[in-house]
Amino acid sequence: MNGLTMDGTGQRSMGWMAWVAGLMLVFAPLVRGANRPLALLALELLALLLLAGAVARPVFVERLSRPLLLALAMMVAVPLLQLAPLPFELGATLPGHGAYAVAQREAGAAPDWLALSTVPYLTEQALWALLPPLAVFLVVVGLDDTRVRRLVMVFVAVAVFQAVMGLMQYGAGPESALRFGYESSGDSAIGTYANRGHLAGLLLMALPIGLALLASTIFSLDESASRRQRRGGALYRLKALVAGEGEMNRTAVYAAVCIALLLGIVFARSRSGIALGMVGVVLSAVVLMRNFGAGFATRMVGAVSALGVALAVAIGLAPVFARFAQDATADARWPILDATLEAASAFFPFGSGMGTFPAVIRAFHPAEIGGEVYINHAHNDFAEWWMEGGVPVLVLMLTLAAIYLLRWRAVWAVRNWRPLHMMQVGAGLGVLLILLFGLTDYNLRIPANAVYFAFLAAVFFHPGERERERRRREERRRPAAVAEPVAAQARAEPVVPPMTWAGEAGAGAGRNPFAD
Repeated sequence: MNGLTMDGTGQRSMGWMAWVAGLMLVFAPLVRGANRPLALLALELLALLLLAGAVARPVFVERLSRPLLLALAMMVAVPLLQLAPLPFELGATLPGHGAYAVAQREAGAAPDWLALSTVPYLTEQALWALLPPLAVFLVVVGLDDTRVRRLVMVFVAVAVFQAVMGLMQYGAGPESALRFGYESSGDSAIGTYANRGHLAGLLLMALPIGLALLASTIFSLDESASRRQRRGGALYRLKALVAGEGEMNRTAVYAAVCIALLLGIVFARSRSGIALGMVGVVLSAVVLMRNFGAGFATRMVGAVSALGVALAVAIGLAPVFARFAQDATADARWPILDATLEAASAFFPFGSGMGTFPAVIRAFHPAEIGGEVYINHAHNDFAEWWMEGGVPVLVLMLTLAAIYLLRWRAVWAVRNWRPLHMMQVGAGLGVLLILLFGLTDYNLRIPANAVYFAFLAAVFFHPGERERERRRREERRRPAAVAEPVAAQARAEPVVPPMTWAGEAGAGAGRNPFAD
């Protein structure tokens, strides 16, 4: 059965997958962003369950374009090929692998086979870590619109919880029990993550969705409730807000969500996070102009931002400004980036193997950083992928970038204010922001944020709104197509209008005046 037209029975059979995906969204950040062995193992086991369901009912095959399916297959194929055995003599001649082969031979441990990966067990771990985001993406793309909207609300709720916890940590000080033993984070908000940048990454992904939902609700285009509000004008809106009714109640909730996310980003004290938060606000305003007009979008986003800044000032911005007072040129990220690019050149064109960065970078340890410092990541996702995957990963990144831009063209062409479409707009911006964050951090190496990235990508590529628009256009064209046969029949013989009272033939075309 075509995935776009799956009947209710088929979607009900996918209900358990929606529950498992929701469980993963809630659980993922609770133990240091799942960047710990047992937490990651739990996510991987849940991912295997989801993948089994996705294979049994492969709705994603019908809903995703062929280029995107090929890109996903290539994403899995790269680490698998890096684990393929090669004769020792051939493997030793690969760029960058010679030193490893010599060391093994001198240690008397030279195997008969080598792999493209310099440290195969790390590449195997990277392959396993790929399963949770891949499973979430494939399953969410195949869900119906209602379940996707509910999962988006779960994601936003998780982000708000993390933001509020971060604000509590900031207020309680560096020795607060709310930090769960991570006093080294200082005054920064970290939520249940181990790093302020990773909390900021989650909140950045959620912020555009919150702003999009707030705009949709304020603009009061939610079916019949919106019409009543427009007829009532400003006085109706004020009364509804005081009474906590319908749209105005949701408006207050979404406004609080956006402010909580903004404050969480600010008090995480990540310089890149704060800068990208401002970029996200501006981009959200620009994109929302498409549906709501320039005046409305700028006023709404400006009001939320102004209120957020006012609250931040009231809480205290001195520690935040202190972060920006630090000399950016003294940041260890820059020598690490230079070392990463040097390693990428040494292993060109095949790369060192996915997940091997911590082991390989030791041979290129920057002199500016003390030898006692352990470098776990490049603080630049793209440079790290380039080093580990070489040309195949570069081709994959460019392919996915092109697919992402083409998807924006399709989303941009749809102009409506329905919740799922606004969620897709916000998800597309969230994907962009976390990718930009990848230039200075390694959010996508954190399992929880990788799952959230995949979830937003699934929402962005979900075809629901596009397909409904296509069906509406077909339905609007259908009366014109049958108009001529009907007219010919009318000329041939008189037509008696059908009964239009409730319960009679033709019911639904009119109403029984006696039943009103």
